[in-house]
Amino acid sequence: FKILSALIENKNKIVSREELATILSSRSNARTLDGHIKNIRKKLAQIDKLAKDILTTEYGLGYKLSI
Repeated sequence: FKILSALIENKNKIVSREELATILSSRSNARTLDGHIKNIRKKLAQIDKLAKDILTTEYGLGYKLSI
């Protein structure tokens, strides 16, 4: 929920992987973050097939929620 909340607060802006990792905890790694992003996309797709495309990966920069 914290990741999704951070993405919503920064809608239409790129949020870096580092920022999202610090939201999780100091013990998290990139794979943990990837798993959470995957699950968020999966939940969005359950709501609406097109909704999974609103969370995009900006390669080398981070993630962007376009709403």
